[in-house]
Amino acid sequence: AEYKKHVVPAIINLFACNDRGIRVSLLQNLDRYAKFLDEQVMNGKLFESICSGFGDTTPILRELTLKSMLVIAPKLSEKNLNDVLMRHLVRLQSDQEPSIRTNTVICLSRIVQYTNEATREKLIIGSFPKAAREHFTHT
Repeated sequence: AEYKKHVVPAIINLFACNDRGIRVSLLQNLDRYAKFLDEQVMNGKLFESICSGFGDTTPILRELTLKSMLVIAPKLSEKNLNDVLMRHLVRLQSDQEPSIRTNTVICLSRIVQYTNEATREKLIIGSFPKAAREHFTHT
């Protein structure tokens, strides 16, 4: 109860902050506290704030945002997962950074189990042929 009363609002406020250092730290440690965030909190302002990292000009923030989806995907609503998140992931497949394009495919392969059948058919299956043409070697 204390956690929800004091810590959760602080996390939401920190994610809304535009300071990259704070956002990087929050994303790097998301797996440590995400289990304490319920679906209502995750699908509210928090998801929107986390997703703002997909459009950041700093590659590390885009990549950490992408990797954070592995942690939060099980808690996302159908709309956030199958619509909002998938639009971001489709866009990231054309990112200027090869590592982000590669990690997008890895992310898709790991969260596919949470998506609905229509999403799998339209976006996921269409993503893998494009990824097969990628020349980046993930290290």
